[in-house]
Amino acid sequence: MPPLMAQQLPMSEKSEIGFWIGGAGFHGDIIPSLENYHRALRPAGGVYYRYNIDSRLAWKTSLNTGILYGHDELADNPFHRVRNLHFRNHIMELATQFEFNFFKFITNSHKDRFTPYLLLGVSGFLHNPQAEYDGEWHNLQPLGTEGQQFPDYSGVKPYGLFQMAALVGGGFKFNVRKGFNIGLEVGYRSAYTDYLDDISGTYVDAGVLASGQNGALASALADRSADVVGEPIGVEGKQRGNSVNNDAFWFGGLQISYTIRN
Repeated sequence: MPPLMAQQLPMSEKSEIGFWIGGAGFHGDIIPSLENYHRALRPAGGVYYRYNIDSRLAWKTSLNTGILYGHDELADNPFHRVRNLHFRNHIMELATQFEFNFFKFITNSHKDRFTPYLLLGVSGFLHNPQAEYDGEWHNLQPLGTEGQQFPDYSGVKPYGLFQMAALVGGGFKFNVRKGFNIGLEVGYRSAYTDYLDDISGTYVDAGVLASGQNGALASALADRSADVVGEPIGVEGKQRGNSVNNDAFWFGGLQISYTIRN
């Protein structure tokens, strides 16, 4: 058999079940500087099922959870530090992906027992951005901090708490012995929303926000700059975020799985 051809696996060695534990990171309108990025990392983990189609190709479905976090105080950009916004977002995700092995991977084989791989897939997830105010965390989506409660005025509609993302990444897996596998994987999610951090467009008039439901809280959380510079910078129409690019996040960590044998 030519060395680059995939090899069919025994039916008794195609399925794996496993779990992973690691961290989550965010990339969006609140971006910490590289030297402070570790301060924005939060825990993540999940469980998964992998089906090894052959020695070169696998399909995996996983149920994952993690926390995204960001704070303008971690940024180098002066505007971000004055803006002084922050968020956390608990993600619950169902993801499915195909894995393309660089080398043949066959469990319980002394020769073909490890490989790096690339992955490509899709993700559907629930999210709920929050911010802290007076020692309590508040859900931001119902508040409409960019005028979502007044779409005719602001031109901004409320965003959904269920979103999709394109998934790309890579990893490395190694068969230890007797069906046990370990690995490392990082998957980057490019979301189809710009509101994982509740920031995207421009400031709206504080008086308009205050007239809505929970208006005082919405107005306070929409512009936190007064805590830094003494006067709020949130003039109507002024840039609050970058609406050109959507948000993204990544999950990564250590994987441990067991090959189910008949």
